[in-house]
Amino acid sequence: MKGVRPLPHAGFTLVEVLMAAVVAALLFAGFSAPFRGAWVVWARTMDGLEGLSQQRAMLERVAQDLTNAVVWPTEDGAQPSLQFEVRHLQLYTVQPAHTEGRPARLWRVEYAVEEAPDGHALVRRTRPFGPAAPPDAMQRLLTRVEDVRFRYGSPDPGHPTGIRWSVVWEDERTMPRYVEVTVQSPGRMPVRHRLHIPAGGTGHET
Repeated sequence: MKGVRPLPHAGFTLVEVLMAAVVAALLFAGFSAPFRGAWVVWARTMDGLEGLSQQRAMLERVAQDLTNAVVWPTEDGAQPSLQFEVRHLQLYTVQPAHTEGRPARLWRVEYAVEEAPDGHALVRRTRPFGPAAPPDAMQRLLTRVEDVRFRYGSPDPGHPTGIRWSVVWEDERTMPRYVEVTVQSPGRMPVRHRLHIPAGGTGHET
C-alpha cells in the first residue's frame, strides 16, 4: 500500500497575514486621505456659511433696534441711561403693539458680549420699560466667536474720512449716525459691518 501523501498546506502563515494587513492599511490610508480633506473643507465651508447667516440676522436686528431707538430730554433726570460702549450697547426702542387699539410700548434693549461654553456670544436682552416689568428675554445672536466690538461714528467734514469714530458714544442727546460691528471668529480674519442710520431709515454695508 502506497503511503498517504499529506495535502499541500492551504492556509496562510502568520507572516503573510501580517504583510497583507499592512498593505491593506497603506492602501486604505492612501485612498482615504482625499476624502478626509474634502470632509474638512466641507465642514469649514458649512461653518463659515452658518456664521455669515448669523451675522446677517444680527445686523438686521441691530439695524431695526437703532431705527426705532428714542432719545428724549434729560432735564428731569427721568431718562434711563443709554450706553454705547465697545462691547456693550443699551438703548430704548418703541415697539408697535401687537393688539389693535393698544399704544406702542417702550422697551429696553441691550447687546452684550458674554462668555459661552464654546467661546463668546453676542447676547440680546429685552424688557418692557416700566414698573413690574417681566424678567429679561434673552437671545443669542452670534455664537462661537472670539470677540465682538462696537464703535460709533458721526459725520465730520473736517475729518479725512468724513466720519469721526469713537469706541464710546457719550452724547445722550443724540444717536450716533454710524455703528460699526467687528466680528472676530476663530481662525478667521475680522469682519467689519457698518450700519448707517440716516434720517428715516437704516442701511448697512460690509
